[in-house]
Formats: sequence, structure tokens, C-alpha cells
Amino acid sequence: MKTKLELMGVHEMEFDKVADLPECDLKRGTVALGLHLRHLPTKRELLCVNTHIFWNHKFNQIKYAQMSYLLREISAIVDRICAPALICGDLNVWPDSNVIRLLYGLEPKLTYSDITTEEHKKILKYFWESYGAPLKNMRSAYDAYQDAMKGKEIVAQEYERAVKGHPEYTCLTFDEYETLDYILYDKQRY
Repeated sequence: MKTKLELMGVHEMEFDKVADLPECDLKRGTVALGLHLRHLPTKRELLCVNTHIFWNHKFNQIKYAQMSYLLREISAIVDRICAPALICGDLNVWPDSNVIRLLYGLEPKLTYSDITTEEHKKILKYFWESYGAPLKNMRSAYDAYQDAMKGKEIVAQEYERAVKGHPEYTCLTFDEYETLDYILYDKQRY
């Protein structure tokens, strides 16, 4: 069988390089892997990134810091290779979380239930004020699927409606039903 993709480069991203904040240990050994691929028939290129964000729901500020770092890294790579990004991963967050808000290019809501302490608020504020949203055009593949079914266009400003396009859950065990897995793409470059 002949492949239709050519591997152009590999980009390893280690989340332990996230800025150390004295209030929070962000070193968790989490990584992301980016593959710079070329579709041989069309010569179009793409950066496909896969990751598994920190799992513990009591530390959503760590997930936010990791995603902030990841988006900065991806932004630098896609600018350098002039190709869109496809982000896949087990993000361990609900569709209405601040991590997903960041992926949509939106400021965090400090009143959400995933922010449980003043320390958590401080960390989210730090990362938002320092870095903002490096990739502002990300869109969920689930949203695109819902749009195709309904013939609608969802934009980042309609975030509250957009999160409803995510599946109810992607993790199904005997005692847990959660949305964990996401596929996001750069809607401006595709």
C-alpha cells in the first residue's frame, strides 16, 4: 500500500517548560507530539498535534497553563512552516471549560466552577494577560460535523452555542461519563 502522506518533520513539546509560578507546580511530565505532514497528491501541508493534558479535575489551572504553552508552541511552528494545525487530544476538560474557551480564543471566565481558589484565578489571569490566545481560529471538528448536519456556520463569538456541538461524552466507563477527547482545526487556514 502506498502512502499519501510524507513526514516533513517532528516537533516534540514538553509542558515542563511552562513558566514556573511559585504558587503552583506545573511540572507534570506531560508532552505533545507534532507531525509536520505533506499530502502528496495535493502538496498541502499540515501540522498534526496530539497530546494528553493533565488529568486531575482539581487542578484545572494546570490544564489551562499547559494549553496556553501548547498553543504558543503550535503558533510558532505553523508560522514557520506556513501550514494549518490540527490538534487532537485527551484534554480532560468539559466542553464549557476555560481550556476550551482558550482554544476558541476567548478570555477565561473566572466565575466558572473549574476555578476553585483565588490561586487558580491568579494563574489563569497570569497566562491570559501574558500570552492571550495565540491561535484564535481553532474550531472543533465536532462543531463542523454539527454544522454540516444543520447547514450552519459557528464562529468563536458564538461560543456558548458552539460548545453544544461537542458530544455529550467521549469517555464511557461504569462510573464516568465525560467529554475528554477533542479534535480541533484552524478554520482560517483550512
